[in-house]
Formats: sequence, C-alpha cells, structure tokens
Amino acid sequence: MAFGRMQSVLRSVLALLAVAALGCGGVQSTGDPEPARLRVVHGIREATTVDLVVDGATLATGIPYGGSAPADASPDFRLDSGSHSIAIVSGGTTLVSIPSFTVRTDDVVTIVAAGAVSGTGDDAPRPIGATDDRRNLAPDRSELRIVHAATRIPALVDVYLVRADNAGDITQIPPTAAGLGRYAGLGPFRGPQSDFRVLVTEPGSKTVIAEGQVTLRNGTNVLTLLDDDATPLLKYAVTGP
Repeated sequence: MAFGRMQSVLRSVLALLAVAALGCGGVQSTGDPEPARLRVVHGIREATTVDLVVDGATLATGIPYGGSAPADASPDFRLDSGSHSIAIVSGGTTLVSIPSFTVRTDDVVTIVAAGAVSGTGDDAPRPIGATDDRRNLAPDRSELRIVHAATRIPALVDVYLVRADNAGDITQIPPTAAGLGRYAGLGPFRGPQSDFRVLVTEPGSKTVIAEGQVTLRNGTNVLTLLDDDATPLLKYAVTGP
C-alpha cells in the first residue's frame, strides 16, 4: 500500500523552488522512536460524511467530504506497532475496508478514501495509501505527496507546481508531472516549508481545470485532487504535530 516513486523531474523542480525560497538542509533523525501516526482523508464522492473505525473502535465520526481525521493540523492518531484494521463507514455501510495492515514505530500512515459511492469497477470506493518513516524527515522539513482522487475530470492529468507569486502563466513551462493517473500519487518530496501554487490541466493542454495554493508545513503534507458539485478543487490535509 504505497505510492510509486516520484519522477525525477518532479523532485528536481520542487527542490529548485524550495531551495530558492528558503534554503536547503539534509535529512536527519527526529529523535527517539514514537508510535505510528495515522491520518485519513475523506474523498469518496456522494458520501456527505463518513466515520473512521480502527480495530473495531470508532475514532472519528462525521468526517466531511474533503476533510480529514483528525482535523487538519490536529495531532494524528497514534497506533502501536503491529497489525491493525481500518473501515470507512457511511450510514452504517462499510465503503472501504482494510482488514489488516502493519505499522512500525515512527511510521506516518496516510490513507485517502477515494472513488464514488455509486461507482463500480475502477471508480468503486477504494483506499489510496502511503507510509512514510518520520526518521527520514528532519523537524524543520516538510514532505509533500499529491493524490489524484477525482472522478469527474480526466483519468490522466498534467500537474504544475509553481512559485506562489506565479499568476498562473504556464505557457512556457513544462508540466512538473505529465500524465498523473487517477488513484495514483506523486511523492514524497522533502524540503523546507514554503508556498506553492498547484495547477492541473488535461494532458498536453495549458488550460487550467483545477488549481490551489498550498503552504508546506513541517511534517507530512498531502494534497488531494477531488471533485466538487460544479468544478474540481484541491483539498489539503496536513499531519499534525
């Protein structure tokens, strides 16, 4: 349950942007081992709210679409090392179930519940997950992942990450990542916290179909491309302290 490795072009572009903004620094240990951390992002279209059940116990109720549990920037749920189960439930119906997954101390686990309630096949509700090791992340560094969990925009999109002061002119800029597939993710990129704009287009196009500004904060940051009733939007979930 892990994202593929980020393309080298994404790492290079992000590194240049971040270093230009805030300087650079190396990876280092963050101290003594800690329990694993868990955060879940609700991206299942047609489910207004969902509940999070871990190991048979309800940890969060009424998570809104596009929201996360715990809420953005709140302390993450802590898990003991070993095997656990997760269920995403709406109205008494289990939409996503992970019967068993294993965590270690210092793991940071992010799960995006994606798809649609009425979806079938590739668009049925599903988990998209990543596990990161906080020992690889210095306290003054951020880590970014981007997840394509939208069902109403093309299954393949181009993603541009530009400086926050860029007004959206990408006519002369190649995509940071071309052809990001639905239910796929980019990451992790590690670097200093900074501000970016994220622009999403159809493959080969320069017409923006979704955009948003993100502030990378120290810790693990997950940017999720979701659907709205009218237009696509970007949702941003950040692990807590």
